[in-house]
Amino acid sequence: MWWYSLTVRITLQTVLGIPHPVVYVHTGVRRWITEPVRVPSNQAIGVTIRPGDTWVEGAGETPGFASSGIVYRNGLRWRGILPDVLTALAHRAALPSPEELIDQPKKWLDGIGGTRAGLIHHTTLSAPHEIGAGLMPVDRQPLNHWIAHRFGAYGLKLQTTTDGTLSPRPGTLPKPRKKQQHHERRARLATRTGGEAAVHILHTTGSDTPSIRAEDDKIAGPGTAIGVILDDLGFDEAHAQHLPGGALRFTGDGLTLTITQAPLGKLAAALPLPAGYSKLKAADRARVLAEATDARIREVIATMAPPPRKAVALVELPNADHYPIGDPKDALRIGLARSGYRAQFFTPVKPFTPEEDPAQRKKAEKETWGRIGSTWLDARRHLGDVVIHRPRLKGLPDDIQYVGLWAVTARNGGRGGRRYLCPIAVLLDPVKQTAQACARDVPWCDLSDFALHLPDIAQPMPSAFNDRIDPVATFLQTLLQDLNTTGRPTLLLTDAHNLRTMAPGLQNAKIALDSVTIGKAAPRSIALYPGLRHVHVRSCGSTFETPQAYAVKPPTAVSETEDTTEAQPLPEYGFSSNVWPVHGSTRVFHSTGGKPGSRSDLSRDASTLIHRMVHDQLVIEAHKASWNPRPLELSVVACQPADLEPQMWAHLAHYLRATDYYDALLALPFPLHLAKKLGEYLLPLGADSEEDTDS
Repeated sequence: MWWYSLTVRITLQTVLGIPHPVVYVHTGVRRWITEPVRVPSNQAIGVTIRPGDTWVEGAGETPGFASSGIVYRNGLRWRGILPDVLTALAHRAALPSPEELIDQPKKWLDGIGGTRAGLIHHTTLSAPHEIGAGLMPVDRQPLNHWIAHRFGAYGLKLQTTTDGTLSPRPGTLPKPRKKQQHHERRARLATRTGGEAAVHILHTTGSDTPSIRAEDDKIAGPGTAIGVILDDLGFDEAHAQHLPGGALRFTGDGLTLTITQAPLGKLAAALPLPAGYSKLKAADRARVLAEATDARIREVIATMAPPPRKAVALVELPNADHYPIGDPKDALRIGLARSGYRAQFFTPVKPFTPEEDPAQRKKAEKETWGRIGSTWLDARRHLGDVVIHRPRLKGLPDDIQYVGLWAVTARNGGRGGRRYLCPIAVLLDPVKQTAQACARDVPWCDLSDFALHLPDIAQPMPSAFNDRIDPVATFLQTLLQDLNTTGRPTLLLTDAHNLRTMAPGLQNAKIALDSVTIGKAAPRSIALYPGLRHVHVRSCGSTFETPQAYAVKPPTAVSETEDTTEAQPLPEYGFSSNVWPVHGSTRVFHSTGGKPGSRSDLSRDASTLIHRMVHDQLVIEAHKASWNPRPLELSVVACQPADLEPQMWAHLAHYLRATDYYDALLALPFPLHLAKKLGEYLLPLGADSEEDTDS
């Protein structure tokens, strides 16, 4: 009953330093819905339509597919005009109504009157699918061979990302440090916070009185959050001091940590949007949403007294599915920031009863503990605890620092709402172990304090693309002047998806190697900025701009004395964390990460398509979601004339994807990761005076 198809996506891309376009091929799985499903009010369900030969009389069978979607807006309806066009072309068969397709998806997958239509399953849907997402290398390999054969007919050779010689390994990447560093972690947090820090838990479930969880109970509402904090910092009941009002205080290694707890109450309710909100014009929706958000922010400020010390709020809030409209998360985050709290959110813990399967409970405990643990790691970072590693790379300056440039953008109220722009920079100093950030109206300050400034400093983004260049160029000019005055070697990191429309000099066709281009000005030699190097990164994104990858281990070479008539072993396919050269370019590399800890039980030999024998037993693994590294493209745009090996700076950018917080590599180098996370705090308010842009 579980239907799926294999997909092949082909895109044409440009790569820095390669004069011709590059073809990237992505393979995957598309899962089909076969049972009636509910359409969420806040998203669409994709539909693929295969018209038969009855759409246009005498035209024969149409070889292609049509794509559309079904949305719920005061009833089920098609998204876009394509279904209307197809219905108008129908000669003997009509397109099914949205209601019919939702109620009988299996019937239309089989086809009626020569027409087939399939609902595309998505992981956010409440209904599960027993086929796992994605393909493992053992499944991609035969597909790639078939695709390579087809391309070969046109004189094209298909190359995988990891073909060719490995770049020299950048040394051992840092790994998260566990319990044996409790004393170090507490001492470091004490230094960052001045010796005192506060955690305020705002909850929607559980008791109003903070309590230390029992060791055998890891699912206990907000008590789980307390347990995660104490486990991470090595505190226990022996360190606890119970204060009036139910607060808990823990002391150790110069750190005094106070944990308080309160119900979120009415602040967790959806924003009070008027009836018929979805039918309003875009500009009116933006105005109404801004007013409701502003009102909720004022409620938060009136409720939360400013903390006497550096504080973070852990907020238990249902996920977006709980709020078809009026999700209050942004309002809560900004209201807490203006009250002096850095905010992190976690979803409510699923309640369990003693009668439930112990194995399922253990699994839920592990997932919950890990999920809230990740929330606390981000919260600890908000308190200023940022560990900056010094890579062990030969030839790297000892006092190098790293800067991530990011254009934080926000849209107030969805379509039709005014956009806002705020270029920022994050500076990590591995020598001083400091993390700072700055913006146009905010001088360099501690990263944890900068987040509290961001909600109030954004400027309206110009509507014309060309006019968005100047704010970024002005900020970049000031940033480079600041960096020049320090005299420190600096690696500047930028992101293609974030800046390509606002920094045209970073588009592949316009990049001038070993130069700095500011706005619309002519490129200037990197030698004018002593110590500066620049690496530009590009991720896969929704436009599949980097290829898929898996590592290839060739079979052992056959010696002259061996019998070559017997079947020889095939290459092995798996994963490898490394920096790989890109064919045809001396400045572009791909960074791949190894298998994350969350997928440690996933075998590289697992297959969606083929059953395999394990210990003389047939194993079916189609239900397992696969994992493949998505290469991060690292383009060494500029290095100093004395640099003999540009790839060293790609190795450094790869190294900066590893942190003390997570087992897996980050999607972006650490400075860019931190800058992107700061974007969560940008939500300018106020009604939009622009005309409605809906068509």
